[in-house]
Amino acid sequence: VGLTISSDTLKLNPAINYTGTAKITVVVSDNALADTTSFTFKVINVNDAPVIVAVATDTTYEDTDGKALKLSASDIDGDALTYSAVSDTSGLTVTISYDTLRLKPVADYFGTSSVKAFVSDGQLKDSTAFSFTVLNVQDAPYAFDWLSTASDSINITQSNLT
Repeated sequence: VGLTISSDTLKLNPAINYTGTAKITVVVSDNALADTTSFTFKVINVNDAPVIVAVATDTTYEDTDGKALKLSASDIDGDALTYSAVSDTSGLTVTISYDTLRLKPVADYFGTSSVKAFVSDGQLKDSTAFSFTVLNVQDAPYAFDWLSTASDSINITQSNLT
């Protein structure tokens, strides 16, 4: 615990994140006589928010199991932490198991999503946002039944094939 004296004011300054007690002894003197008094100064804990580590932009391919990303955070108070996450699109399934974030694209989805991961100590929380891109995979062509008579005339171009 640091302290400063200005005129007749004693100011006590505990260090950041310090909790505990300190015995303070004050001595006053007029160059002839002195007096001493002591007291206990108690600094009580204040809950600090956890801090989540930023997640880097990542990618996967469509029609895959996606990616599992390890989340990391710290809490100066040592509180138990829980994680959660959301995506800005329904094309991405977001699940959390302990500190592992799984991002799995739904069938045939591709594009870029904004994902936000959160950490909470039960009272306070922190978050980080990142981009997650699902890359398009060329799907194989598929056959279809074409029923036609000999007199039908059909123009086929690449644009009307799917």
